[in-house]
Amino acid sequence: MYRQFMQLKDYPFRLTADARYFFMGGDHLRAKSYLLYSLHVRDGLAVVTGEPGVGKTLVIEQALKELQDDTVVARIRQPRLMVTEFLFAICQQFDCLPKHLNKAALIQAIYDFSRKKHFQKSSIVIIVDEAHLLSVNVLEEIRMLANFEEHGRKIIQVMLVGQPALNNLLSSRNHDSLSQMVRLSCHINPLGIHEVKKYISYRLLVAESNNPITFPDSLLPGIMCYTGGVPRLVNILCDMMLIAAYVKKQMIVDTTCLHAAVKKLDWPFYLQRVCASPKLMSVKTFSQRLMPSKRYPVLKISHKGKVMGERVLDKERTLLGRKAGVDIRIRAESTSKIHAQIVCVDGEYILQDLNSTNGTRVGDKLIQWHYLKANDQIHIGGFIFEFLQEAKQKSKQPQTSSKLPKPENLKKQDRGDSILELVG
Repeated sequence: MYRQFMQLKDYPFRLTADARYFFMGGDHLRAKSYLLYSLHVRDGLAVVTGEPGVGKTLVIEQALKELQDDTVVARIRQPRLMVTEFLFAICQQFDCLPKHLNKAALIQAIYDFSRKKHFQKSSIVIIVDEAHLLSVNVLEEIRMLANFEEHGRKIIQVMLVGQPALNNLLSSRNHDSLSQMVRLSCHINPLGIHEVKKYISYRLLVAESNNPITFPDSLLPGIMCYTGGVPRLVNILCDMMLIAAYVKKQMIVDTTCLHAAVKKLDWPFYLQRVCASPKLMSVKTFSQRLMPSKRYPVLKISHKGKVMGERVLDKERTLLGRKAGVDIRIRAESTSKIHAQIVCVDGEYILQDLNSTNGTRVGDKLIQWHYLKANDQIHIGGFIFEFLQEAKQKSKQPQTSSKLPKPENLKKQDRGDSILELVG
């Protein structure tokens, strides 16, 4: 659709696992190095985990490319198999199916094949994708296969690849004998905001556009809020943003394109997506990744030159507006019902204007998205919210400063101390 208009030789954000578009982030590089080391020493199992879409498959493909030509690989992509079916799939890929297809014959065939290749100085690798879905019985057979030895050397290398739930499955509490065999385990996190910037630029470069396509840096906080830095989600969102730019017949992807793309996809914030899908990542784990410290920045609130109090930013999302129930209620005519929000992503705080009537300013500049820095001053409804990176311990006490007199225009709603009401 937009390819011809933007003079692209390819669609830069296609979802297929194309090695040309593989972007090596820091975690990807570490995971690849760990896997190659594990395959080199031939000792125990290797485990790779990560959220869906972070690039686990491409890391495996890149590692396999660097193996010697005599390496024999069996890759199981369907983990929901019975024990006999699992063993049959391995034999089928090794082309060593026995005459009788019972469990004992299948195991013997795998052993004989691996032993033969071992003495021919070839390596045997079994890769199991989506390993978090494996049954306990199949895991036990994997343990037995990984235990095959000749003269003190493992003759089969096993690589388990799956979502974070795989770590729980392999924990000593659930499967102690298997967990003891895990030689190396690495987790691939989503990209950080600076890596996302490089990721987008790299894919556009590979697609070879004859005209420069611009994704302004001001869009990065918004992209992070909706994708969490997951490459697959970044691809989907950026592709839809290019479609929005094409509809507007422009080469610059602006904030309007971002909002149009999100509306078309009907996406929530990534934080809401994860909290709604605990199988992907526990809320506790996600919160630790977003806000790893128990010390938080604060907003110092001023009105007409007087300091009114402070608000600790101890939540992943803080809403500001005129509507009852938001975290900071600003009862001023110039404030929209849901005016703006502050979201924490990867430990950084991002301010977003929520299409307010009178806009949100940082200093003298109207913003849509803004990466908050120390001493930034946010102007909403006649109030100034100064972003301070001075650490504060999270407290269950009311979040107004006890050292300051309680002014008439700073109130706490009866429904809870976490809600501030400001009267302009």
